[in-house]
Amino acid sequence: DRALVAAGGLWRLDPQWALAMKVGCDRGAGLRTRATLSGLYRDEERNLLFMQVSAEEAGVVPAVGLRWWLAPHASIDLMARRTSDGGAIEPRFALQILGFGR
Repeated sequence: DRALVAAGGLWRLDPQWALAMKVGCDRGAGLRTRATLSGLYRDEERNLLFMQVSAEEAGVVPAVGLRWWLAPHASIDLMARRTSDGGAIEPRFALQILGFGR
């Protein structure tokens, strides 16, 4: 059995800029800890641009991304993340639809 224990916080610098931090620890076989620090910028239309660094067992992982809102309950997420060994860049794409079952 495994579980993740995590905590985080958000510090608003002004209406458009914020810093976010998350810290977590796995409980169970193969314990590992992780931490993420992100700089966030939100424009007038709720679109979000972020830069983050994540501390993982193999090293520090930098990433940049964008959340673009298509409608009040749908967004596209684009992200580029370097692997923890400093090698290839991993592109990521997601379509997020919120509000099912309401």
